[in-house]
Amino acid sequence: MTVEAKLKFPSFKAGDAIEVKYMQNKTTKKVQLVRGVVLGKSNKGLGTNFKMRNIIGGIPVEWQYALYSPLLKGIRVLQEDFIHKGKKRTRRSKIYYLRDRPDSWSTVTADFAKAMTLKNNSAAAKAAAAAKKAKTAAA
Repeated sequence: MTVEAKLKFPSFKAGDAIEVKYMQNKTTKKVQLVRGVVLGKSNKGLGTNFKMRNIIGGIPVEWQYALYSPLLKGIRVLQEDFIHKGKKRTRRSKIYYLRDRPDSWSTVTADFAKAMTLKNNSAAAKAAAAAKKAKTAAA
């Protein structure tokens, strides 16, 4: 079984808002949480990496992560097509033009992440309730 098959990360693309959990180093085992907008993804097998950007304290910050790094603990997609507010898809694979746009285009806040978590949990609860109702109606 290949490394790609063992690691199950959700699929994401440029323009998505994601949350990344990673360890700063192996000795401390402290996990850090980072949110941001994906600027691009470079697919090179085990050398696959992605670049993300966020505005923290009014300062633009960019990170680059190796997707199959042992320090990367998890990825969660907060919202697809974040820069268009989910209304239309991003048409470019690398959206480096976001560096020249207003800061609001690439800011992912903790409040936004909490709202998306609550929205996803309520949607999952509604789907489970509907499935349970359909199951009882069929019986």
